[in-house]
Amino acid sequence: MVEPITKPKVLIVDDAAENIDVLISLLESAYQIAATKSGEKALQIAHKMQPDLILLDVLMPGLDGYQVCRQLKLHDDTKKIPIIFVSSLTDAIDETKAFSIGAVDYITKPFNSSVVRARVKTHVNLKLQSDMLEQLISIDSLTQIGNRKKLDEVLLSEWKRAYRDKKPISIVVIDIDHFKEYNDNYGHAFGDECLKQVARELSKGLVRPGDFVGRFGGDEFVAVLSSTDSNGAANISSQLRNRIDNLNIPHSFSPISTNMSISLGAATTFPHTETQTLPGLLQEADKMLYESKRKGRNRSSVAAG
Repeated sequence: MVEPITKPKVLIVDDAAENIDVLISLLESAYQIAATKSGEKALQIAHKMQPDLILLDVLMPGLDGYQVCRQLKLHDDTKKIPIIFVSSLTDAIDETKAFSIGAVDYITKPFNSSVVRARVKTHVNLKLQSDMLEQLISIDSLTQIGNRKKLDEVLLSEWKRAYRDKKPISIVVIDIDHFKEYNDNYGHAFGDECLKQVARELSKGLVRPGDFVGRFGGDEFVAVLSSTDSNGAANISSQLRNRIDNLNIPHSFSPISTNMSISLGAATTFPHTETQTLPGLLQEADKMLYESKRKGRNRSSVAAG
């Protein structure tokens, strides 16, 4: 079965409906299009849609294009979206201002259709190439999930999001039980395959868009659970442990089970109300992991929160 080709996404922001209609007619054959006449609405759509490019008018009621651009550049999830201003302002000072706040291009009205298509195509292609490169350097080569670099980025990004949205954030530290014994007795090829299976199953167990699991190093993984309190972290930890149990990977050299198992430690905080730091939250989750190991492994422990 051939996978459908997904069109790049473009967000058009202009307070004039006729301008939106013209731009849609020019671009809809090659791109997924969303459009709005409001700067405030544009911010909401951008965070949810994650477009590959934004065509942004300057002069709009409410938030103008410059204000929208500045707001987008403040947030980790939107700051890398290329923005092309499409404006009737033709002075060099206006173009200079647009570039100074982060725009990648500036098109003046009335615009030439061929120029719009060409510039949109150029900047979308550059964005997709950048995304591909970013993905390549963020993926663990063995397990094909996020590597330590990506994990650190997600931790910081989700911490900021939790602070901004006044939501909880939970972290789960995961360790494969007696992996050294498995590696020593079955060999590194089987050890690598085990790591791949565990990573794949952990990743499949996190189904919400904001959740993430990455390889921390060796046989240790970290899950980041956005907008999740301690009860939610306990439930997800239990589900992840069960998923690994259900893989039924034989481990004859484990003193606690005939199959491969994992131990987990989870901690939760509300960044906007507590003095807890991100390193402190990680340390608390790590303490819970060692609590699980102290109690015999193949279990999860969750800090009160």
